[in-house]
Order: sequence, then structure tokens, then C-alpha cells
Amino acid sequence: MTHLLGRRFAVCVATALLAGCGQTSDAVLVVKPVIDPGQMSFQGRVDIGGRKLYLECAGIGEPAVIFDAGLQNGGWKPEALVAELAAVTRVCLYDRANTQNGRSDQVQEARTSQDIVNDLEALLDVAGVHPPWILVGHGFGGMNMTLFAAQHTDQVTGLILMDPLPPNTVERWMMMLKYSDMSAAPTAYDRPIADLTHGVTENIDLAASTEQLRGMPGLGRMPVRLIAASRPLDSWTAIPDAAVRERLTQVWKDGREFYSRVAPGIRVFEVDDDSGLAASASEELIRDEVVELLIRYRTCCGPLA
Repeated sequence: MTHLLGRRFAVCVATALLAGCGQTSDAVLVVKPVIDPGQMSFQGRVDIGGRKLYLECAGIGEPAVIFDAGLQNGGWKPEALVAELAAVTRVCLYDRANTQNGRSDQVQEARTSQDIVNDLEALLDVAGVHPPWILVGHGFGGMNMTLFAAQHTDQVTGLILMDPLPPNTVERWMMMLKYSDMSAAPTAYDRPIADLTHGVTENIDLAASTEQLRGMPGLGRMPVRLIAASRPLDSWTAIPDAAVRERLTQVWKDGREFYSRVAPGIRVFEVDDDSGLAASASEELIRDEVVELLIRYRTCCGPLA
């Protein structure tokens, strides 16, 4: 699939995204500039109503591709991928509040996926990044983007998830490893899990976020792609015990079933590498899937299952 779409990108994108791949010669692509007519790029802090979020956008066109990063990270910035996609459509990345090295304003109270969805809604509206959107979420960002998609099914034309954090995964890890006293000093490989549970700098309430996702409506016929590392915790060097790492990995994989339930037509791609949760390992596949969704939207009739 990757090689097939890679050839499509090389041969077809220049013509398909401008005139329609596999369509008659009279197919027309209507490009609607966003943020500011003719403004190819934007970088800055956007006031969403008393707080500012940092936003970067490049390119012009629709659907706009919106990225959300993993837990605790600043905005996910896959530079090569963004450059390729920005040649054919609008691409935007932002920093959530409280992320490490993030440039958005801080928030004191605990936050949930719904809070993040609300922030992103306001940000896109103020910045003028109008729907339709293709959403790309990595790790915890996958939870956020899934909730956003469920609440905007008529505006999201595709959802791509890179090793999305399955709801309840971290809590199951805690139960499996029998953490009863979070005030106790964790062992070396316990530390990342303890950090995840507390949300560390982001101060995320994962339990509340899980309940929000479990109570959301399904995604219907929305095209959803899930890109999964076959060994998602191999890069987690703080867990030296291979047997423990394998048990944690199985819990993660079992949890993916949640995404299959909410998106019946989901396509799952398992990447066999030792890069673990590094999103960069699958940037080529993400690019190909985004391009396929762009071609479908622009040459036919919008979202297709």
C-alpha cells in the first residue's frame, strides 16, 4: 500500500490535485485561501479569548490538515512531511497549553480531551482555518482528534491516527503493575507510567478524558486510518525488562479495539520497525494516506468511507 500510494504521490499529485486524477479533463479544483488571502505561511500566537495558543500554518487549499501531538510534547513538527503536504493544501500545527517547550499560554487547572477540543475549535475559528479538515493525531493527540472528529462529522473529511493512546491504557498499566501508592518513589521503568498518569506538565486528567471518549457518538462512514507500530514501546528505554514491556505492549494493542468500534470502516496499518512511538517512523505512510483523502475529496464528492 505504501509503495502504491508513494507512486501515486510522485506521478499523480501534480495533476490530480489540480485537475482531478482519474476524472475527465473538465474536473475543476476550487482552492479557498485561509487565514489571509494569498498568505502561504503563518506563525504566531492567536488569542482565543483571554489566552493565546501558538499556531503554525503553511500552504493554501482544502481540506486543511491539522496535527495534534502526543502527551506532554510541544507541537509535533514533522518538517519534511509538512513541506510536502503544504505544496498541495493548507497544513497547520499548534502547541497545546502546558506542553513541554510549548509557546502557548499555561493553564493552571487539570485539563481533559474536551478542553483541548474546545481550544482547537476556537483556534481554528479565530485563525480562519475553516472546514473541511483532515485530522492527524499522534499518541494522546489521537484521543483528542478522535473526540474532535466525533463532534464535527460533517466537517472532518478524514482522520489519521498514529499510535493513538487507547482510552484506559495507562490506568490498566497501573493496575497491572499494582501501583497502590503514587506517592512512593517509582522504580526506573515505573517512572514514565507514573508521569503519564499524572499528566506531568500538561496536567491532563486521563480518566475524565477516557469517559469523554467512551460517551461520544461513533464516526459513521468517516474515513479513518490507524498507523500502529508493531512494537510500540521498544524505544522506551526506561523499561529494561523485556517481559514487562511485552505485557504493557499487549495492553496497548488490545486497547486499539476501541477505535475499531467507533469507526467500523477503519483501516489499520502496522509498521514493523523498532522506532516505537516515534511518529517520524511513519511519515511517508501518513503522507500517502493524506494524499489519498485529498484526492477523494477533491475529485469526487467529499468524504468517502
